[in-house]
Amino acid sequence: MIFENIIANPPYNSENSISPIYQNFIEKFSKSSKNQSWIVPASFLYAPNWGVAKKMRLNLTEMGLYGIKVNPLDTFTASVYTATLFADGKKHSKIKYYSDNESLEVDTLRFLSRGLYNSFDKDLWDIIDKLSKRKCFVGEKFKDGVPNVKIGTYDINRDMNGNKFGSVGLKKPDWNHNNAHKFYKLWEGDDLEEGERLLPIIKTFWNTDIMQIVLMLTKGSYGWSASHFTNCPWAPYDREWDNESLMDYFELTEKEKKVIRKYHGKINVIN
Repeated sequence: MIFENIIANPPYNSENSISPIYQNFIEKFSKSSKNQSWIVPASFLYAPNWGVAKKMRLNLTEMGLYGIKVNPLDTFTASVYTATLFADGKKHSKIKYYSDNESLEVDTLRFLSRGLYNSFDKDLWDIIDKLSKRKCFVGEKFKDGVPNVKIGTYDINRDMNGNKFGSVGLKKPDWNHNNAHKFYKLWEGDDLEEGERLLPIIKTFWNTDIMQIVLMLTKGSYGWSASHFTNCPWAPYDREWDNESLMDYFELTEKEKKVIRKYHGKINVIN
């Protein structure tokens, strides 16, 4: 069946599950109209290696995606970031990526291959692209039943405004947490004293503006997965880090440092 226009806000997840299903509706109706607008969770935009996101970006490009509007968090009663996608059936070399207040023009090939970043600051995009070429910190899920002392990042709550980028904490062998499945490995060992010693050092690393910005640009969903760490540049846990020493370690130029400094005090921090 062919329609003149399609405007849709499909179900995001299957009943009693966090498994996404909205992409199935877009695929089913991809050829049912040239002019389409879809409201969906924005998280797929920032997940370059997620299979669902890859297939969705390809479908949307073939549908003639020309605009992506990031909606305010309070658009719906549930605290979930959404985006409105606009397609017209034509081929486009550029995609307008925008919010109510900001905008950025993005190459369609970039959107296809790597997705987007959760920011409209092109200077930040360039810095994160540069950092992603370094040795990266790839988070791993803690193994069940391993009685070691663990330091990891996890979601304190589901309020993305209050704690968007998770919390660094110590998980002792006898610690039973309902959200343990969201707890991703930053360090693991069998020495409680060593874990206690390293915890403040690890916090200084993840609390720096540069690491918070990396997470801000690449995380647009609840919970954590290894994909959230694939753009996080690695540095050793052998010293306490601050903004300036870490930027020096990552060999940022003075111009790049200036870009990072302007965000000081303006982003959420890990507790």
